[in-house]
Amino acid sequence: MLKKFLNSCNTKIENIIRELGLPLPQFQALVRARARRNGVVFKSSNVVIGPHSVLGGNIIVGDNCLFGKEVYIWAEERLCKIVIEDNVTVGSFTEIEGEQTTLSIADRFRQPLNFELPPASFCRISEGTYIGRCNRLDLTGNLHIGRRCFFTDDIRLYTHKHEIPSRKQPIQSGKVIPESVVIGDDVFIGVGAVVLSGVEIGKGSVIGAGAVVTHNVEPYSFVAGVPATKIGERPP
Repeated sequence: MLKKFLNSCNTKIENIIRELGLPLPQFQALVRARARRNGVVFKSSNVVIGPHSVLGGNIIVGDNCLFGKEVYIWAEERLCKIVIEDNVTVGSFTEIEGEQTTLSIADRFRQPLNFELPPASFCRISEGTYIGRCNRLDLTGNLHIGRRCFFTDDIRLYTHKHEIPSRKQPIQSGKVIPESVVIGDDVFIGVGAVVLSGVEIGKGSVIGAGAVVTHNVEPYSFVAGVPATKIGERPP
């Protein structure tokens, strides 16, 4: 009954603790236990998961990590693996998953015999990185985020592109093509920025608010605009 209540409850975490009479450490232990049942591996118990957050699949979580409320991180087994290193923060309402999760296992069985599953992808969020609120990170392809990066809010990061077929074919026949994204250490990404697939952002770079990054960014560069262009450099 307790497990069913925790899975279906829509009240705030303070109300849950009050109703169940549980101190915060015990409640967090229950939340982590639910994530473990979903396949998550925790390197330590020093992890805080906010209310209504879901972590599941092939995920490894390091020490001293914090996940805000209504965070959704899912790495479908056999198709994706996520490694979250120590001291990582993921803000509320952030989603980290691959496009392949939009198809259920049952839906896949309904596909024609020549239907191909997306290739396996790998994501690493390195030590000390902060990811703000309401961000969407796509894991259809590989994603590497360096150490001590700072992502603000409402960022969109894509690791795939869509093939555009000829006029003789329907637009929906185009394939999804995975492409890796690499973000170096100490990178700042401003509010509402979009990072497209196949891009490498150099160490220490600053991506301006609302920028659309379509090409590689040199280390320690300031870029802004649509598409993003270099407008300066970080001081030495």
